[in-house]
Amino acid sequence: MKRNRYRIITTAALLMAAVVVFGQNKSAGINLSLWNKVSTQPVNSRQQTYLNIGLMSQENKIHGVSVNLLGNKVVNNVKGLQVAGLTTITGESSYGLNIAGLLTLNGEYANGVTMAGLSNIVGESQHGLMVGGLLNIIGIDSKGIAIAGLANINGYNSQGIALAGLTNILGEDMKGVAIAGLLNIAESVRGVSISTLLNLSNNTKGLSFATLNINSENFYGLQSGLLNINTEQFYGLQAGLLNIGIEHHGIQLGLINYYQEQLKGMQIGLININSNTKY
Repeated sequence: MKRNRYRIITTAALLMAAVVVFGQNKSAGINLSLWNKVSTQPVNSRQQTYLNIGLMSQENKIHGVSVNLLGNKVVNNVKGLQVAGLTTITGESSYGLNIAGLLTLNGEYANGVTMAGLSNIVGESQHGLMVGGLLNIIGIDSKGIAIAGLANINGYNSQGIALAGLTNILGEDMKGVAIAGLLNIAESVRGVSISTLLNLSNNTKGLSFATLNINSENFYGLQSGLLNINTEQFYGLQAGLLNIGIEHHGIQLGLINYYQEQLKGMQIGLININSNTKY
């Protein structure tokens, strides 16, 4: 029994000594952390962490695996797996799998799979799959799939699929598919825009399906809903109860059709109104 106790004590002492050595060795790459300042690997601009396990941690770089009960903050880049019960914060970019119970925050890029129970925030661009329980907020571009329970908000462009329970708000171009429970708003659409209430854009090339479709400049394709409005040139098919256009090249199909200036095509409906109609 005594020999077994001595062996256990000796083994524990060696493990503790090894941890201390790892903490002093800048290239060891192992960080066991209770808190930011209570860890085996203090933050250092030359440190690179390969394995991090803790309660709340902070590292310079992670190339490997990081798992924390509460949160993790990385000054530079993360390449690999980053998981935290509450928040993950990456000063620059993440590459791989990033999962947090509440919030993920990337200062520059999120590449790979990013998932949060509440919100994902990216300073510049997202490439891959992003899933947020409420919000995905991306400063510049989204290339891939963005899914949010409430809203996807992009500062500039979206290429791929944007799916939101309430709204997709895209600052400039949408290329791909945007599906929202309530409304889609974009400067320009190249693809398919679907919502229950409103699709609002300036220029569209593709398909627009909503209760209310409003396009303020040029439209090429199909505009379908209860009320379709295009305020400049339209090329294609307007299909709805009420279709309104200025210059129409194609077909207006609805209960009431109206164009203000010019039609190259035809109006098919119960009531057709244009600049030549006398009423």
